[in-house]
Amino acid sequence: MFSTRRAESNDLAAVFSVFQKAREKMQQAGIEQWTLTYPNYEILAADIKTGSMFVIQNEAKQIAGFVVLDNKSSAEYHQQPWQENKSVLFIHRVVVSPDFQGQGVATQLIQHCEAIARTQKIKAIHSSTHFRNIPMQYVFLKNDYSQVSAFIMQDRPNIGEFFAYEKLIDY
Repeated sequence: MFSTRRAESNDLAAVFSVFQKAREKMQQAGIEQWTLTYPNYEILAADIKTGSMFVIQNEAKQIAGFVVLDNKSSAEYHQQPWQENKSVLFIHRVVVSPDFQGQGVATQLIQHCEAIARTQKIKAIHSSTHFRNIPMQYVFLKNDYSQVSAFIMQDRPNIGEFFAYEKLIDY
C-alpha cells in the first residue's frame, strides 16, 4: 500500500537518492531523458521548496518515487498543438525507484496529479517524455493521455525527441 503527500525539506536526501538510482537505470536502458546536470540537486530542492513535488511512500515510510506538478512549462510546450492551452497544469519528473518499479507507483503518482487538477478545476494536464522512455509512454497511454506531438528540447538537443502528452480533465 502506497500513500502520496507533498514533499518536505527533510525528504530531499531520499528524493535525490531515488532520482540517482532511477536515472542510472534509465541510462543503462539507453534512455537519455535526464543528464548529469538536469535535473540536479538544486532543481529538486527548488521543487520541494515551492511545494510542487509530491512523494509516494510505502507503509514503512520509504520513498518509492515522486512527481512534480506545477503551472510552469518550457518554451517548447508553447509550440505544441494542445487542445487546451489556458487552464493547464504540467507534470514534470515522474520518478520511481527501481526497487518499486512495476508496482503501479507511476500510475498512482499520475492519478494524484489528476485529483489535484480536478480539485482546482483545471481543464488539462500536459507532460512529455523521451522517445525511448517506453515505460513512461505506457503509463501515459494507460491513463488515457493522448500523444499530441514530438519535439526537441532546446536545452538538450542531442538526446532526441520528446513526445508531448495531454489529458483533458473531467470534473
